[in-house]
Amino acid sequence: TTTVTFTSGVATSTAKLYKVETAILSVSDGTINSSGHTLSVVVSVAAKSKLLFATQPASSVTAGATWTTFTIEITDPYGNRTSDTDNVTVAASSGSLGGTTTKAAVNGLASFTDITYNTAGSITVNGTATGLTSTGASNTVTVNHATSGVATWTGAVSTDWNDPLNWDIGSVPSATDTVLIPDTATKPVLSSNVSVSSLTVNSGQTLSIGGKTFTVESSAQLLGTINAADSVIIIKGNLTTNSPGTIQGTNATLTVNGYVGTIAHPINIDITGTLTISAGGMNDMVSISMTGITGAINFQGSIPGFVMTNGHVMGQIGQENFRTLLEQVESSLFGGGDMRFTPSMSIVTTDAGVRPMFILELVGELVRKVRGLNPFLLR
Repeated sequence: TTTVTFTSGVATSTAKLYKVETAILSVSDGTINSSGHTLSVVVSVAAKSKLLFATQPASSVTAGATWTTFTIEITDPYGNRTSDTDNVTVAASSGSLGGTTTKAAVNGLASFTDITYNTAGSITVNGTATGLTSTGASNTVTVNHATSGVATWTGAVSTDWNDPLNWDIGSVPSATDTVLIPDTATKPVLSSNVSVSSLTVNSGQTLSIGGKTFTVESSAQLLGTINAADSVIIIKGNLTTNSPGTIQGTNATLTVNGYVGTIAHPINIDITGTLTISAGGMNDMVSISMTGITGAINFQGSIPGFVMTNGHVMGQIGQENFRTLLEQVESSLFGGGDMRFTPSMSIVTTDAGVRPMFILELVGELVRKVRGLNPFLLR
């Protein structure tokens, strides 16, 4: 609204109109008005000046997935769209957008129909064009973790497990992802605690836990090596191998709810200090099969199944919460072989006061089980 002053019934005024439209001007003093005597003014677009988002990017997307189309318009200084055909380029506030990031405007509107982004996190998008003021930051776009199911290590840029550029899915695996670590020149190293759904470490590869806690929500297949020095490994399923899979390092803690290795394919233990094992969730069967042991083993808690080391059957560990390791038994015991001590392996127990006679009594119980009562004989 503009106020004008009449002199001798005549008023002169200037006005600026900013919106592209056909504007209708009328006059009133509150009592009389110019009804029937209005002024029609056609407002045209000014010269191109800046970029504006016509439609914003979606606020939530999935890593690697194509975004819903968003648009950027070329406008004059007052926000009116022009008919120019300049090339408009979009970029992320961090990382790189995928898809066609430069589009020619059609009648002043550039449409981005195939944009992707591979790294989980939060970003904004900015649009630019030569000689025009940029859009500025868009709304925040939350890039959710990809649900591809399988994340494969590439080691494309570094050894850092937590760098999304080292994974084929463009984001760091989560507790719902199956993880495959093939043999690569760049070996993964954890820089924080990690959880994955399942894990396969291929032959020739080494995964370094780096003093952190590594949790596998189901099972793990170890065909290569895990460097577990001063680290904690939690496997809620089975730990298996079909080649000389190795756990190495100084001191390490291993918790497994399934079984460790098999008779034919034991897990190689190259721990020079102490390997602490908790396996209370195992079934009453041959549940731990290891070889190459040079350090000490500390069994924590009840381990209800049998243990094999270096091809020998060991005493049933921890039944009724007894936590003691018994003399090893020759695997040939089943054919009438004899028992023998293997003093090269150091054993640590968490219960004090275990009497030698008591150990012999448990050995006798072991022999009875091995000869006919335990399903180990069938495996």
